[in-house]
Amino acid sequence: RSRMAVPDSYFGSWTSDGHEKFDEYLAQKDIPWLIRKAILIAGHSVTIANLGNGRYRAEHAMMSRSAKYEFSLNEEFEITGMDGIQHKITVTMEGSSLVEWHTLLDKPNQPVDKQVYSVEGGKLVQTLGDGNLSCKRFFKKKN
Repeated sequence: RSRMAVPDSYFGSWTSDGHEKFDEYLAQKDIPWLIRKAILIAGHSVTIANLGNGRYRAEHAMMSRSAKYEFSLNEEFEITGMDGIQHKITVTMEGSSLVEWHTLLDKPNQPVDKQVYSVEGGKLVQTLGDGNLSCKRFFKKKN
């Protein structure tokens, strides 16, 4: 049987390069106005690496916060997110898209967040949605 793998086009470092409806999405998550503005102004970088043997590392950094985690596809794990909250995450592939399913452990009744990453026109596109509202964030390759 063939093992799913993260496509090579995802690997490298990416930096924020615009968004659509991200402020509205954050507002729906009850993020205070001032923090939303800081998030929108701050640069966000994403680095995705292939560690070999079906293992990967993702690192997100924004302002003074970061979250780094290693994963295999379809394997559930827990991390402390950049929001300081424990997340239960499963990473899957849907076609050529990398999908992260996030459950906030202190808000188990909140809808599961689906974060879809795709590479389109040389940019990394992150689509966020919880079934109510979706938004997009765009990242350009750093290196």
